[in-house]
Amino acid sequence: MKGCGEMEYCTGGSNGKVCTNKRGVNQACEHSVQCISGSCRHGKCRNDACPMIDTSIDCMPTQYCTSSPQGHMCVSKKENGARCAVSTHCQSGVCEHGACVQDDCWKPFTQDRCQTSHYCSPGTKGHTCEMKRMLGASCRFDVQCKSHMCRHRMCMTDKCSVPLSTDRCDVTTEFCQAGPTGNMCVTKLMDMTSCKVNVQCMSGRCENGMCMPKTPGKKPIGAACMMHTECETMWCVVGKCSGHVCATGSPGGTRCVPQSADGGPCTTGFQCVSGVCRDNVCGRREECSVTSEGTSDCPLGQQCVLTSRGYRCQLGSDRCPRPFSSLGCNRNQYCTTSSSGNICTEKQPVDARCTDPIECLSGTCRNNRCKQDACPMVDTSIDCMPTQYCSPGERGNMCVAKKEARARCSASQQCLSNVCERGVCVEDECPNPYMSDRCLPSQFCSPAPRGNMCMEKRDTNARCQRDIECMSNTCFNQRCVTNQCTTPFLH
Repeated sequence: MKGCGEMEYCTGGSNGKVCTNKRGVNQACEHSVQCISGSCRHGKCRNDACPMIDTSIDCMPTQYCTSSPQGHMCVSKKENGARCAVSTHCQSGVCEHGACVQDDCWKPFTQDRCQTSHYCSPGTKGHTCEMKRMLGASCRFDVQCKSHMCRHRMCMTDKCSVPLSTDRCDVTTEFCQAGPTGNMCVTKLMDMTSCKVNVQCMSGRCENGMCMPKTPGKKPIGAACMMHTECETMWCVVGKCSGHVCATGSPGGTRCVPQSADGGPCTTGFQCVSGVCRDNVCGRREECSVTSEGTSDCPLGQQCVLTSRGYRCQLGSDRCPRPFSSLGCNRNQYCTTSSSGNICTEKQPVDARCTDPIECLSGTCRNNRCKQDACPMVDTSIDCMPTQYCSPGERGNMCVAKKEARARCSASQQCLSNVCERGVCVEDECPNPYMSDRCLPSQFCSPAPRGNMCMEKRDTNARCQRDIECMSNTCFNQRCVTNQCTTPFLH
């Protein structure tokens, strides 16, 4: 029994097995071998240019695979605002709520790709970088607040950490209280005012829910003294009236011991008269603090400076408190040291010398030069359009157009075809050598120096390496040989 021709297939009939003509696109079929295109789907012969819809397999980087009555085909990706079903439909690579959008940032509720004063906010038209919120504004996450604190769905900030204590407050006149925008130091309560604990009262005595007057002749904590009986706490330590703190006793259990004056040993601020324990030594309380915007609560003409005794308001020439930070400086400045004190210096433009990113307007310092990077990693398409790739430049990384076929290249991402072979961009007609993908039924995919290409299958007795190279689909002893028709629905 002889074999069937190129445009025929073997089938069974009343007179035995016979060769039958293959069927065209849209004709009924049961097996792919019955179709000229080699594709039978849903009972019809199809002519597919790509194997899987909603992907870019076998399509250009600017296209995606979609279905049509004639078979799958590659179509151009959609611009922002166009309707979409999946992200591969969009040039931006992002489909949200059925529309193509361009995201300014990738990860909502982070600072991903946003300035330090902004956060990534999700939106119906794509993620955008939004200004962080002021105290009292509604929030869901810490990153949304300038104070970096979101509590009870409101932006807050803590001036002190432990409510109903003197932590980081003036121990003689203030106590820590939870407020609508965070913990804050408030003035102690006067006599005959309702209270909960002693620390709330100016007198230091809260009895039966009411601040009571001091015992006559008793000195408050921190006052100078010579004897214990001079102090309302009955403890005089190193010439000052001291309070008490609960400590673990040596044989076990607990006992009340006096608080330590400045310079005394400690492990927590509660053990110190000042309420400040730094490096296991009692110190004075913080006289001031610096906000995230760089402002302080010092009197006009003074600045808040970190000293060995904590933050202190001091006269001086310092314009800003912390070198190599933006605290106390304008938006385009940073803090640096000078012979006359810390000063705010203008940030450097692109290509200026630098040692730290804070010195650069762009926020990028690489190889001791300020750079303006439009994309983070060379030879990739991150942060670039699908038709571009990231390339290094004198002023920083930049997105440039991908190269046409035959242009010089060093990586496949540089080429429109996404194929760089032997240092040259090549255009593959077909993706997989020695397969039939994207070739006619009478062709096979052959590797070549300038890219894979579809070549005509070879006649009987022609030299071959694989079955796919032969019209008969049989390569034996490196020669194409005639196929025999022996089984229905096979060549």
